[in-house]
Amino acid sequence: MYQTVQIQKTGDFAQLGYSHYLSPFLSVDVNYRHTATNNGSISSTNDGVSSKYESYGAGLKIQRGLGGLEVYGVGRASYINSEVTRWSVADNAVKTTSDSSC
Repeated sequence: MYQTVQIQKTGDFAQLGYSHYLSPFLSVDVNYRHTATNNGSISSTNDGVSSKYESYGAGLKIQRGLGGLEVYGVGRASYINSEVTRWSVADNAVKTTSDSSC
């Protein structure tokens, strides 16, 4: 027996970034990224899940040409925040789990 399952997923994505050369050898960059998904409503009668991911970053790049060779070093720092929302059977309520890291 076959069963037809219809899954409706929606989501959005955005990414912004900027790089700037302070000198011919030194550049900095910053960026932001956002991703969100939702595959149905969240309630006790279905198993929909919603998620959100955001990150912020900054970096520094030092580069130098040596003849036909390009030598560079990169340092980056970032902050990431993620969130998942789903129905909790144990709590009989919508539950959101968050996590962040640097």
